[in-house]
Amino acid sequence: MYKTLPKISIITTVFKTEEYLPKCIESILSQTYKNIQLVVVNDCSPGNVVDIVKEYEVLDDRIELVSCEKNIGLFHARLTGADMATGEYIMFIDSDDCIGVDYVRLLVYAAMENNADIVKAQIVNAYDSGEKSVFNYIINGPKLDLKHGCI
Repeated sequence: MYKTLPKISIITTVFKTEEYLPKCIESILSQTYKNIQLVVVNDCSPGNVVDIVKEYEVLDDRIELVSCEKNIGLFHARLTGADMATGEYIMFIDSDDCIGVDYVRLLVYAAMENNADIVKAQIVNAYDSGEKSVFNYIINGPKLDLKHGCI
């Protein structure tokens, strides 16, 4: 067990999702688990990502902004964010998503209790109609082929 709780680096990439970004950032900063670093990667989005993130940077020193000179796509933007990570674990949250207040704490504790390198959780899809559906990645996701070591 850890003597201190591990730092979690949360990577959020942004491309044309500025309208959702404030809610995403607020959901991350309001976590009950406080030992986090939030790296926001602006993947050359045409909107006001820099202005939005700078407003939050003034309020919270756990935020870092990285701006790409050209659009590099989700995969490379996540790698760019991961290069900035200083935590023992890395978490990716899409900029058009938000997370529950205990999300990070529950995943960290699950990792610690199971001495796990990777943890995953279920997803709740919320629609404009108010309808919600739960996707449990553990049950519904791809199955690992242990014989060949691939998904």
